[in-house]
Amino acid sequence: AKRTLTTSPTASLPPSSRVCEAAGMRGLRMKQVVILGAGAAGLGAGQRLADRGVTSILLEKADEWGGLCRNFVVEGFRFDTAIHLSFTTNAEVRRIFDASTPSLFHRPESKNYAHGHWIRHPVQTNLVQVPLNERIDIMEDLLAVAYSPKSDKPPIDYKEWLLRQFGRVFCERFSFPYTRKYWSVEAENLSVDWVGSRIYSPNVREILLGASTSETENKYYASEMRYPVSGGY
Repeated sequence: AKRTLTTSPTASLPPSSRVCEAAGMRGLRMKQVVILGAGAAGLGAGQRLADRGVTSILLEKADEWGGLCRNFVVEGFRFDTAIHLSFTTNAEVRRIFDASTPSLFHRPESKNYAHGHWIRHPVQTNLVQVPLNERIDIMEDLLAVAYSPKSDKPPIDYKEWLLRQFGRVFCERFSFPYTRKYWSVEAENLSVDWVGSRIYSPNVREILLGASTSETENKYYASEMRYPVSGGY
């Protein structure tokens, strides 16, 4: 079948990949690798394949490449398509980003607004900002979890992972509602392969310290965030 692939006019794409608008795929046969979506993951996959001598074609339905890292201009003001802060610790990704644009640097000091109170993030190491009676209930459950026997079996879903880490009182007060709000699904509908270092699991000393004083170490999962000075990544 005859097929025409129209290359995107964007000149700053990695030379190893082509971004194309595609339609009428029926009957099309090609030997190259086809990557769906020219966001950060798609561009990275294309570059990695090119480094290994493999030709790839990137298919993107939007008018521009970049995925969630794109931005757009309205009356001279630039808006991000999605959250645009980078906090990667991967040296190769840092090298690519740093080569494309200088960055502004920010050390996050995040807080959660929950049940009428501003609580430093993560809540589990800053319970001193939670009302006393509620704090005692949470601590009792957290300490019970900390000293209970650990299961050798991996958790079946994110809900079970949360309960093993923080206990039911904390989860029902904070973790479950936050999961519902952030992911738009219940915790039992999420896997745990994405968790990594994003959810901090404190030891007993950190729980007790955070329940007694506001002078605690910043345990936010990113110690530094970077934002492009201009133009985006």
